[in-house]
Amino acid sequence: MTTYAAKQPAKEQAHISATNRSTDAPVARRLPGGRPRIRPGETGRIRVGQTANPRGSDTQWYARARFRDYDGAVHDMRREAADPADARERLVAAIKSFGRDVVRHADLSKDMTVTQLSAYFLRAVEADQNVSATTYRGYAANLKRTVVPVIGSRSIRSIDIVDADNFVQSLKKERGDLTARLSRQLLRRMYDDARRLGLLQDNPFHATKSVKRPRPVPKAATDIQLEAFKKAAALRDSRRGPGPSNNFVVSDMLAVLIGTGCRLGEALALRWRDLDLESGSPTVTICGTVVQDPPRRQPHTKSEAGMRKLRIPQSLVVVLRARKARDLESTDDNAAVFHTRTGGWISSSNFGRSWRRVREVASRELDEDLSWFTPHSVRRTIATRIFETHDLDAAAAQLGHASSDITRIHYVERKVVTRPDMSAILEQILRPD
Repeated sequence: MTTYAAKQPAKEQAHISATNRSTDAPVARRLPGGRPRIRPGETGRIRVGQTANPRGSDTQWYARARFRDYDGAVHDMRREAADPADARERLVAAIKSFGRDVVRHADLSKDMTVTQLSAYFLRAVEADQNVSATTYRGYAANLKRTVVPVIGSRSIRSIDIVDADNFVQSLKKERGDLTARLSRQLLRRMYDDARRLGLLQDNPFHATKSVKRPRPVPKAATDIQLEAFKKAAALRDSRRGPGPSNNFVVSDMLAVLIGTGCRLGEALALRWRDLDLESGSPTVTICGTVVQDPPRRQPHTKSEAGMRKLRIPQSLVVVLRARKARDLESTDDNAAVFHTRTGGWISSSNFGRSWRRVREVASRELDEDLSWFTPHSVRRTIATRIFETHDLDAAAAQLGHASSDITRIHYVERKVVTRPDMSAILEQILRPD
């Protein structure tokens, strides 16, 4: 058994030479001398040996290997140390560091795990200016909850079509269609990235069975349910006790949601400057939304069509004037209509807690389950009422949808509508004589 000399500090030496070579073919070939061609991003065999031992000097060891960049250049790299294991570790670290400096994707390889590929994918999504922070958090949460715990430790090339399809179908069974559909979409995009980087030849998730989007079933609230919720909110707002005042946040927010049909985030982003309460035709301008972590105002809505100015009913004007009279921050036009005690933006999650407390009271009052009734349910209710009294295009314009198809599929409750009486015409067809 060979005994190595004790580790001693040694001056590190680096000899790096680069030669430009042509791009490798997809299948590895051998060079004229019989040496196997190194693929881009790979390292050749590491050789460890002793250096020449000058008189009076300690024994030195070297580790040497060839590394090919993704641009095709081959680098002969070498590191030295007093211990052979030390020399090898220094070489491996130098190759990784050199690759990061020279190659953008040096931390990626065909042996990387699904977790590592997902981290690369999320970094790219986060850097994309066209992707919102909310979308990024949704992607990250899905991968963390559904993908990484199950197949995160597997190498990307170890997953074939059967594995991919079994994983998607198991998600569909255990977590539902929506989760399975999103996970499949993200994995397809991740593996497409791996193909573009030359790490894989095929994307197994393209061959998996598709997961259809569940057809939504919009539900609108009845007049009785809305009235019960209004009373529950008013009851909560009328109570006084220790702690900070709730400042009629649920009652006033419900009035804004009903009077505009806007999204909760859009209502939370309203500033006093966005309201025109004094003209003969009072309006509200929807031009932003509140996003989370931390709660902050985003100066645009979910889509371009969401940027809109709406006429508001007189009853909402009364509510907003009363709120402005109570609000010490209202002297600043840039102040939020709905804000925290310190003047900051209210997050949708914090508002949701107050909403759920009011909903529990309304449920007990009606003796029915209202757990489905969310702030977005108010938006569906408004869309349904406008559709019933006007048409689909009017409902889409009020909600800020670019297409009335979105309103029809996701917002308008599908009810049995009584049509005009055509029985006389049908009678003539049945009995022409």
